[in-house]
Amino acid sequence: MGNLKLKNLLIVFVLLFTFSYAQTIKKIEFKGLVHLSKTTALEMLHFGVNDSVDDLLVSESIKIFYAQKYFTDIQVFFDNGVLTYQFTEKPLIAKIDYSGYFENDDEKAKEIITLKKGDIYDIKKIEKTKAKVIEYLQTQGYVDSIVEVQTNKINDAIELNFVINRGEEIEIEKLSFYGNESFDRDTLEKQCSNRQKEFMGWFIGRNDGEMKFNELEIDSMRLKEYYMQEGFLDVDVNKPIVKIDFDRYKAKMSYDINEGIKYNVSSIKVIQIKEVATQQELNDAISLDVNKTFRIKTLRKDMAKLKNIIADYGYAFVQIYPRLDKNKDSGVVNVTYEINPGKKVHIRDVVIDGNNRTLDRVIRREIYIAPGDLYSQTDFDDSKKALGRTGYFDSQTIELKRINDEQVDIFVSVKEAPTGTLQVGGGYGSYAGFMVDASVSDRNIFGSGINVNFTVSKSEVGKNLNVGFSNPRFNDSLYSYSFNIFRSDFDYIDYSTKQEGISNSIGKKYTRDFSATIGHKYIKSEYFNIDDLVSSSTIAYTTDPYTKSSLVLSGVYNTTDDYFIPREGVILSDSVEYAGFGGSAKFIKNFIKFAYYQGLEEWLDADIIFRAKARHGYIAQNGFLPYEDKFYLGGVSSLRGYESYSLSPETNEGVRIGGKQYASSSLELSFPVIPESKLRVATFFDYGMIGENGINEISRKSYGAAIEWYSPMGPIQLIFARAISPEDSDRVSNFEFTLGQRF
Repeated sequence: MGNLKLKNLLIVFVLLFTFSYAQTIKKIEFKGLVHLSKTTALEMLHFGVNDSVDDLLVSESIKIFYAQKYFTDIQVFFDNGVLTYQFTEKPLIAKIDYSGYFENDDEKAKEIITLKKGDIYDIKKIEKTKAKVIEYLQTQGYVDSIVEVQTNKINDAIELNFVINRGEEIEIEKLSFYGNESFDRDTLEKQCSNRQKEFMGWFIGRNDGEMKFNELEIDSMRLKEYYMQEGFLDVDVNKPIVKIDFDRYKAKMSYDINEGIKYNVSSIKVIQIKEVATQQELNDAISLDVNKTFRIKTLRKDMAKLKNIIADYGYAFVQIYPRLDKNKDSGVVNVTYEINPGKKVHIRDVVIDGNNRTLDRVIRREIYIAPGDLYSQTDFDDSKKALGRTGYFDSQTIELKRINDEQVDIFVSVKEAPTGTLQVGGGYGSYAGFMVDASVSDRNIFGSGINVNFTVSKSEVGKNLNVGFSNPRFNDSLYSYSFNIFRSDFDYIDYSTKQEGISNSIGKKYTRDFSATIGHKYIKSEYFNIDDLVSSSTIAYTTDPYTKSSLVLSGVYNTTDDYFIPREGVILSDSVEYAGFGGSAKFIKNFIKFAYYQGLEEWLDADIIFRAKARHGYIAQNGFLPYEDKFYLGGVSSLRGYESYSLSPETNEGVRIGGKQYASSSLELSFPVIPESKLRVATFFDYGMIGENGINEISRKSYGAAIEWYSPMGPIQLIFARAISPEDSDRVSNFEFTLGQRF
């Protein structure tokens, strides 16, 4: 920097000597320009050809050029009326590498280090970037971090290498609370992100005491929030006092708390400045209870529900003002919700962005708001859920842009997911060996919303071929159509089957969340490789070739918010198959599936998802009932930890004949591991029952964990399961994997 100032002084000295008197410019030349065009450079001068200039004008022009921050040196020459500027431009950045902290995390490095290839090498920007990296490391709990930038000049460009040596972590050795009379220390500490180190803090589930600087101020708010949730409306929580011993990298922290008194709710009123909804409708939305503890979270939920009610009448900009009239002497609070609806709002336009492949009409048919419509909050929320359920997008946002008090535009922005994939799944079991299934499919072919698939699966016990086509919104209507042709060869434990068939169905979307289909399925089947035990068994079933012609009626109720990783909502489906429209098989089969999803972030401040799933099946036999149409327990879809189809009622000879009644359930918790990579881990507990005459003739349990990754190829699951108290004859399976299935 000192050399640069010296050069400037020398240039000014030369100019003073050269332009000691005004001279007329006949020509202006620029040499060494790259980032500025000659036309732009001329426009930046305050003089031109045929003008008279002196040293002050030329000196001012040099300052103007330096202000562009493109140059390390500017020299000026004047000869026979020709004024020449000789520029030396700053080099460009040809490459940026990271060593140390960001070495294996390019995505985070690019988020913090915003310099990029092609930028001008500027020392001030480099220093600011170093400071930004150190600031980020401090938010992660590291102090005394060192960031060095190594440079390597190649021709006229510079290669940068950020060498990032993270500092030491600060360990909280003591956390204290003062003034907490209503809650003990352990209760308050659980509300904080920064906690005192526990014994064996390095162990899973224990607190390691690592200080998170960026959470310190938020922890104060968390403590205040907890108190207000318990009725302490006057609570005051000071910012933490932190004393750090930098010699040992240890810290002591304390919070001063003035609790105040606890309030109960004395009365609740809902007042509308302009009557929009019925008073009963608004009162029914209130969850706060009179004579119960005031809870701030409940108040906020009430405000949100009231806002949605009014917004469904077209008032997009409704405001809810809570008024809390406290009586400290009696410890009660009167709660008043004042509603100002504003004006009715209509939709001016719906703008869609980000759909490079998916057709606009495919997106618009999932949007329940159209230009000219009166605004509805329910329509707005349901539209976002509907887009998520398609599975066509990695993410989707719907936002309002206010045009005036009575008009808004709806902006729909989507990020498309890879719907055309090669999907692979499988597992390994002691019976079936290594199993692989692969499919070439596209759930959104050519962006049309049409699903086509070609599936082949192969294992040591079978193979399957399926070609299918389905259109969930035929001609963008509420009707759907699907068609499948399939063939399968499968070696069951006691026999093998060969099947060929065709199916087709039509359906209709009756409401936003409910659709139903009716279809026909025809199958031709035969048995072979029949075990001797089956041949000699006394069971009342035949192994002769047969045909099945069945009518299938099904319905699906789905309120989830995403296709692959839902965080809220339920899926309830019921399928009834009536076999007997021709063919030799005669039975009625009912199969019900239920799934419940609930994100726990509101309660646990973490993106943890609770899932509860259940399945139930029942068969009424009217004649011939094929083995493979009965129920079998085991595998990914029913009871993990046991081989597929391995649990079933048996004859006296040990022949598995399937069950007529079946039920299974799963409880799961899914935790984020690397959120930016959509990598999660789920723990689960499975329970299943099956029987011929009673549902609980056979029951089994299992537990385990699964790695869930929504990869560029689609969702992948690696499942590690353990059977609980299996029988000696049970066939267990400790590992399976799938690709392409929702979690």
